[in-house]
Parts: sequence; C-alpha cells; structure tokens
Amino acid sequence: MERRLSSDTRFGGDFLQVRVDEVENEGGHRSTREVVTTRGAAAIVCVHGADLVLVRQYRYPVGRSLLEIPAGLVDEGETPEQAAARELVEEVGLSPRSLEHLTSYFAAPGFANHAVDLFFTDDVEETDTDPDDGEVLEIVRRPLATIRDLITKGEVSDAKTLIGLALVALRG
Repeated sequence: MERRLSSDTRFGGDFLQVRVDEVENEGGHRSTREVVTTRGAAAIVCVHGADLVLVRQYRYPVGRSLLEIPAGLVDEGETPEQAAARELVEEVGLSPRSLEHLTSYFAAPGFANHAVDLFFTDDVEETDTDPDDGEVLEIVRRPLATIRDLITKGEVSDAKTLIGLALVALRG
C-alpha cells in the first residue's frame, strides 16, 4: 500500500487528467507516480442474427484503423449499462433490449485508473445510427463462427475487443 504525500495536476482535459504524486510505501520509501485518471468506459459485444457487429475506425494515437466492438466513455450521470446501450445505437444503429454484464477491468493499472465495463447482447432491434460529431465509423459484420480467427489471427488488437470476444468465445 502506498500513501499519497502530495499531488500536482499537470493536465486536465475533457477525457483525462494527468497528475504527479509523491507517495510513500509501508517501508518508508518515497517515490513519484505519474497518474492518468479518466471517466470510465463501456463496450459491448453484439451478436445480431449469426453475425458479430463491429466497427472499424481510425485511431490517431496508434496511427491506423482498428476493428473494434462498439464502445465509448460513460457520460456524467450515466451508468455503464446506459453508456453501452447508447454507444450501440450511436455507432451501429442497434438498440439492445437486454444487456448482460461480462466483466470489468482496468486497462492500464500501472499508471491509470481507466476502467472498462464489458457487456453482451444478442437481443437487439434496428434503429438509426447517431455518431458523435467527427466520428467516422465503418460497420463491419463478421460471422460469429469466425470469432476465434478474429482473435488468433490478429484481426483485432485492442484490449476491450480481445477481452470481450474471448469471453464470448469461451461461452461456446
């Protein structure tokens, strides 16, 4: 366990804040921790008919387009379930009638508190998409039977998608 002795916020934006903390462990050793804090995120594995419903979008920090499950930040006053449902409607035009919570995880606990709640649905109704301003997405449908190939052949490479698809594949 470490105790925070001081904290200095270096950056505060809409999505994340960065601070530098001085901490002391139980043995009295002092060190510095660079900490990123964020709002939580929600993501959803959606099966519609016999297809996985994914999105492909350009991710600036990694410099390429990634194939992902629909996801986004949890807005102020919103639950992770509400965020997952909202993102599914916004990004692919499907509204979930039911959601199952798969798991929650920390994306990078060595330096960030960023938590992701993962959900699953195979009970949806079609509606209109409503992407965020500036969000450019391609809706991609892949047969559910290819879920293992998506994982093992490197077609997906972000953590939320790998974890979500792996959990669904484990279910059989």
